Amino acid sequence: VLAELAASGKGAPKTVHFILASPWYVSQTRVFRYTKEKPFVTSQDFVTKLVSKEISEFEKIEFEKRRQVLAKENSVIEAKNMQIKLIGYETKEPYDKRATEIELSTFMSISAKETINRFKACVINRFHHDEIDFHTFLFAGYYFIHDILRASGDFILMDINGELTDVSVVR
Repeated sequence: VLAELAASGKGAPKTVHFILASPWYVSQTRVFRYTKEKPFVTSQDFVTKLVSKEISEFEKIEFEKRRQVLAKENSVIEAKNMQIKLIGYETKEPYDKRATEIELSTFMSISAKETINRFKACVINRFHHDEIDFHTFLFAGYYFIHDILRASGDFILMDINGELTDVSVVR
């Protein structure tokens, strides 16, 4: 398909979005908390560092279990904060606030860097640009159902394909 598009003379697309299905990635929604006795400022940089630390831990644990998908070098596909609570209360504006506790529910997904680079090469070799974004089907499906269709309450998202079935329970 890419070869036909490149040969058509219609030019390169502005961006390319890959939506990965299993088994090309590993994902999990992790809930983690940071607590201090004295109040601290919840800057965006602070939250980013907390999430990065959690991704490193996630990658280490999953690498041991999922060597057929992950490698020694991996790429983060998504790290999306689904919910942030300060002192037990959900907030849509968590930054630059003082709190003694922050809790994050973060969807994170990773894939082997070599896998990502091979997918990118398919596009770069034909269109000579690299505005390429990667997503996972589970998060794209969640976003569509939750934010576009405005589904309220609990739901189950299932990705059924030839060999694997991914099931996400959203509460």
